[in-house]
Amino acid sequence: MIKDKRLAWDRYQDSLAYMTSLGIADKAPKWVELYEGRQWPPAGELTKNMPRPVINIIKMISRNKKAGVLSNPIALHFTTDDTTKETEQFDRFYEYISREMELEEKDADQIEDAIKKGTMASHFYWDKTKARKRGNIDGGLESETIDPFNVHVANPNEKDIQKQRWVIISSREEVENIIAGIENSNLTEEKKKIYIDNVSADESDSIYREIESDKVQYVTVLTEYYRDDTGEVFWQKHTKNGEISDAVSMTPTLLSPEGKDTGEDSLPDTAQDKTAKRNAFGWYPVVVGQWDDRDKSYLGIGEVESLEHNQKSINLGMALQLLKLQGEAFGKWLVKEDALQGQTINNDIMQVLIDHSKLGNGVQKIPESPISGTPMNIIEGLMEQTRMVTGATEVMTGEVIGAGMSGAAIATLQAQALKPIEEKQKMFWRYKQRQGMIMAEFFKHYYEGRPFTFTKKDSKGKEKLEAAVFNGSDYVNTDFRVIV
Repeated sequence: MIKDKRLAWDRYQDSLAYMTSLGIADKAPKWVELYEGRQWPPAGELTKNMPRPVINIIKMISRNKKAGVLSNPIALHFTTDDTTKETEQFDRFYEYISREMELEEKDADQIEDAIKKGTMASHFYWDKTKARKRGNIDGGLESETIDPFNVHVANPNEKDIQKQRWVIISSREEVENIIAGIENSNLTEEKKKIYIDNVSADESDSIYREIESDKVQYVTVLTEYYRDDTGEVFWQKHTKNGEISDAVSMTPTLLSPEGKDTGEDSLPDTAQDKTAKRNAFGWYPVVVGQWDDRDKSYLGIGEVESLEHNQKSINLGMALQLLKLQGEAFGKWLVKEDALQGQTINNDIMQVLIDHSKLGNGVQKIPESPISGTPMNIIEGLMEQTRMVTGATEVMTGEVIGAGMSGAAIATLQAQALKPIEEKQKMFWRYKQRQGMIMAEFFKHYYEGRPFTFTKKDSKGKEKLEAAVFNGSDYVNTDFRVIV
């Protein structure tokens, strides 16, 4: 447990310094802008008339890889060495809660984060405001996609979040809402005053430098997760000034009629479990995944970071070609002083000019030099090489392959082209496995007497909707493995 009121903030600042040392603090906002198509710097005096084409090869490659990773629907299967436990209902309950939480939509957001920023992260928590359908605790499980650079860890060289001594999630929240939450809590008046005094507006440390409303006061809130000596996970909230909540165990407890913590596990004891020690929640509810591994870092390397310079070269080459066209489109004329006598050359179609010079040849078009195709060949070659090394070939992206090919041949080529995607799919599946383990902890500790529905095929193969009740106490002592 944190005793020094500034320790959490100091840890957070150390993490920001680490990100700065990697160059991420400066580069991450630029990666987002490149992906979204803002790929040119502001115009200067010398470049104000320069074309600014955007051939967004970054987004094309990224979206196709994202689609490839998410192309196969994912199902999780929970297994255990305990032969007395039937896990089929556990699998069904996972499917039911996953749909309720809309995990599939959040998966897409997290993959996009990984592509743009190199890392993706999700946070699971118990939402007491969520609609309740009978159970031992009000609310329901919820998850959120969090910016990976808002996740801070004790050892940035360790990729496994569950091996960290502590994990901090930083967020910007309204001062008014934080104070209201403290005032409406069950804390003593003395503690409420201490915690409210620690809530004051501050400047954002975000690497994205977002512009915040002048009419709303914001404060940086640090939610810290850590384990005690027994391996039980706790959380506590802090600001720059100190803690703003008590340390709370992730293992839920029963409340007395007066609303006081009884210290007893919320799940009922079974006959075999009455003498067992408290069944503790042992997983940090945070999952982090890397698109490509960065050496000795929990932060990864994204698709955009690898393509940044290629993208800029393609845009610049195209811009210089267009600038040449722009400069020579109207051509230049050689005119003697007495030749035009007030006429204006405007390049209108069928314009007629009278040469008033005494000897003639007073108005002459200067022949333009032919535009070389070499620069375009270089640009096309760079684009082709970029697609080749990233695995985003025409076959993978679904473009026309060529005439006269059989369907079987095309299918074979497409299967081969998806080989580079398989590595990313396996990365994502490992990420989903870790999510499944965290959700299993919530199921075991927070859900009891929870009705749910699932589909089941009858003897004729037709699907029908059935109802069941999930009891976490049936699995509280069960150690699960997750198979994708």
